[in-house]
Amino acid sequence: MGSRNYDVPRPSPPLDAPFYTRCQDPVLNTTARENAVFMMLARNSEVKGAVSSVRSVQEQFNDNFGYPWVFLNDEAWTEDFKRKVGKAVGEGADVKFEVIPKEMWGYPEWIDQDRAKKSMQDMKNRGIQYGGLESYHHMCRFQSGYVASSTYSSHSTDSNPVASSTTTPPSSPTNTTGASNPAYPSPAP
Repeated sequence: MGSRNYDVPRPSPPLDAPFYTRCQDPVLNTTARENAVFMMLARNSEVKGAVSSVRSVQEQFNDNFGYPWVFLNDEAWTEDFKRKVGKAVGEGADVKFEVIPKEMWGYPEWIDQDRAKKSMQDMKNRGIQYGGLESYHHMCRFQSGYVASSTYSSHSTDSNPVASSTTTPPSSPTNTTGASNPAYPSPAP
């Protein structure tokens, strides 16, 4: 199988204002910096694509602003991934490699797993892209349930539910903010 190219070609110069391929030098935006973090959900096997994406973001934007990075995986990170991606982010950058707890990634306890697998097989048979991939469904559930309802803009473990051990479990009808969580409705009585 051939190697994938993740590079995005740059438009040929000269570009008409206000179009630029990166932040202007010097950076003209003097507004207050937002409290935010770059978050990437990736696998160890996706290191080449992750490095390419990180380099692009760093070169075109984040080298000027220094937002921290959080990398999430449902498995332990390899040293190879951490070394290569850490190098792409750059020295002195605030980087964390977190492992998503199993209770946040897998099926909630109330899901009928046989029915879920049959449904995925049906989606695969109908040609729905990624429909038959269990890991894809876990990723979608994680992103719509935890990422959408959680605070990742603070880089500390106090408010990061992936790094915190006091997170409400996924089978709960409330999320980490205490609000009702439609991504994890209560099971029928």
